[in-house]
Amino acid sequence: MKNILVPTDFSDNAQNAFVYALHIAHKLGATLTTLHTYTVRYYTPSDTDLSAIQDMLENEVDIEFEEYKAATEKLRKIAEELGFGEVNMNHLLRKGFVTEEILDVIAGEGIDLIVMGTKGASGLKEVIMGSNTAKVIENATCPVLAIPQDAKFANITKVVYATNCDEHDSQIIERVYKFAQLFNAELNCIHISFIDEAWDKEKLEEFEKLTQQAKQTPSLNFEVIESESVIDGLKTYAKNNEVSVIAMHTHKRNFFERIFLASYTQKMAYHTHLPLLSFAF
Repeated sequence: MKNILVPTDFSDNAQNAFVYALHIAHKLGATLTTLHTYTVRYYTPSDTDLSAIQDMLENEVDIEFEEYKAATEKLRKIAEELGFGEVNMNHLLRKGFVTEEILDVIAGEGIDLIVMGTKGASGLKEVIMGSNTAKVIENATCPVLAIPQDAKFANITKVVYATNCDEHDSQIIERVYKFAQLFNAELNCIHISFIDEAWDKEKLEEFEKLTQQAKQTPSLNFEVIESESVIDGLKTYAKNNEVSVIAMHTHKRNFFERIFLASYTQKMAYHTHLPLLSFAF
């Protein structure tokens, strides 16, 4: 993992994600690239004459560029104050819509990880439901790490992946495991079984297969946890096991919704402090 992208609007929330990404880049010896996008207002000839429109557009771009230079200089000072002045950093300013520009940079710059900020409870709802971030999560060819506003970097020692024991899990677990190993972290794959749930034979066989795989792989564990809901099960597990990062995938929409779209109050109360690692599949 050598190239990390941090989309930013230079808000406090985005700055927090930048600091988190700095720690990761420093630990992995990776290059960190920030991306700020902007759009200009649309004018029609009926608003004013064409030469005046051109002047206004150029003025808007000039203002955006000056603000961009000041903001990136602030980010460089933050890196130096934290002792990360040696981290290789690039800063991109692009005109266009956020999602499209992020996906274009991923393809053109060989990005391995996207780190994005969220705004507490409402921000994590936006991670799942907001049009820009949701599109990035669904379409990015690399993992997306969403950082809650109040999450501060600590050593990543334990990653938890909630498995539904389907036919795609082996491939997803392999990707999550590679991420965890970058930090020498333990990966715990848990299946949350509802108390009244009866496993079908196929799912039981798949879980047994995954469990056998874990026995041959260092720092990889599988557990079944009984709970009345996925949210309660994850909440209890994270609290009792000092989880650093929660991992998920977005391919299976039913499972995705089962975790993140039900019981908003409980979900937000639980997730606001933990980074969320997403893999599209």
